[in-house]
Amino acid sequence: SRQHDALDQALALFQEMRDTAGLDLNSYVFTVVIKALARQGRAEEAERVFHEMMMASDVGVDGIARKEHDDNARMTKEKKQKSGRRRVQVKPDVYSISAVLYGWSKSSAPDAAERAEVFLVKMQELYQAKAIQEAPNLFCYNSVLACWAHS
Repeated sequence: SRQHDALDQALALFQEMRDTAGLDLNSYVFTVVIKALARQGRAEEAERVFHEMMMASDVGVDGIARKEHDDNARMTKEKKQKSGRRRVQVKPDVYSISAVLYGWSKSSAPDAAERAEVFLVKMQELYQAKAIQEAPNLFCYNSVLACWAHS
């Protein structure tokens, strides 16, 4: 479908921006990609980009980033450090969090509700630990509620 092709083009451009062009990506860029994936119900990929965003930030993501996602984000971080360029602030916010949860609400995965709730709880914990600045909001909770309602 045309929508699927457009998303693939956007993902290819995101990868080029990140890997080839060596650009310092900001929170807005990550959130746009997360939202695009979420609209298609590709929640696992949206969450993977969110984890990459966490790794690109200086949040300190002990326990959140899964090993299989760490390597790519770590390589991106190392490239930036070697280039000596200034770091752009990348901070996960309520928009990126709610986009991931929206993706889970659109997902056809049989465990979507459980995975959405685990993600929400982790975001609450990060907020309480002052690792992120905004607590999950009503939209975040509504997305998890929708997941459970559709499961």
